[in-house]
Amino acid sequence: MNSLGKILVHLDDSLDGDSRLKVARQVAQIRTNLGGAPSDIEAVYATTPSYLAASMAYSEYSAGTVGMLMEADEKRCQQAKARFDQWAQAPGPRISWVSLTTEMPANSLLRHSWLADLLVLAQNNSADPGMSTVPKNIIVNLLIDSGKPGLIVPYIGSMKSTLQNIMIAWKPTRESARALLASIPFLQNAKSIHLMADIPGDESDEFKRRFESYLRVNGVSVKPSFHSSFGADAGGEGLLSMASDAAADLLVMGCYGHSRTREFVLGGASRTILQSMTLPILMAH
Repeated sequence: MNSLGKILVHLDDSLDGDSRLKVARQVAQIRTNLGGAPSDIEAVYATTPSYLAASMAYSEYSAGTVGMLMEADEKRCQQAKARFDQWAQAPGPRISWVSLTTEMPANSLLRHSWLADLLVLAQNNSADPGMSTVPKNIIVNLLIDSGKPGLIVPYIGSMKSTLQNIMIAWKPTRESARALLASIPFLQNAKSIHLMADIPGDESDEFKRRFESYLRVNGVSVKPSFHSSFGADAGGEGLLSMASDAAADLLVMGCYGHSRTREFVLGGASRTILQSMTLPILMAH
């Protein structure tokens, strides 16, 4: 079974951290259902320090100004920790707290991600002032730089998800292959599997046979339902519509993007999904 032993949950100043923690515990329960040892869940609070986020250079601040900014950051951290402590009392796997508040969150999270099996991250919500301390491109940066899969949690939509009705968006690419590999524990625990495959018609029968064989030898007992997207408009909105029609509560897909002078640029479908998602998305680059 693929490892879900170490789950990293990113927390920030927004109020929807409970959703990420809930999903992390659902993932941990999957590992338990499959006979694995309990997962280790680590909640990592990482936000941009105020003095680094401000427009003026650090050297231009007075010591008193820097101190006030740091005190404000510490107060926000304590508030987030209080919310975490209240939620962590609920029954379920133990979750530990880590606070990383002295550098840019992308850097600190990246270091932690290399010793994690899965990253649980939040969809960007520009309307939530609590997310202003988190870089908007943190999801794609982490997925590309860490090489680890990410489970992205939407800020709208039902959080009653069981993560057992799964749709896979498949393309013959490295990113899809890595996302499929990361999804194996979820598929082993699934009740239904829908595969949206971008495969030409004359190759579909052979692909279905090989795909079913791959799932079978990896301990997946549910037989997938196949849906061809070849020649159709299966962009981001199309995938979300298909996931809704299939009553999916988890979408598995590759994260497509490229580096442009160290600024990562998402592909069209990936960008649309991350903007419009209403269900958790398991992504890998």
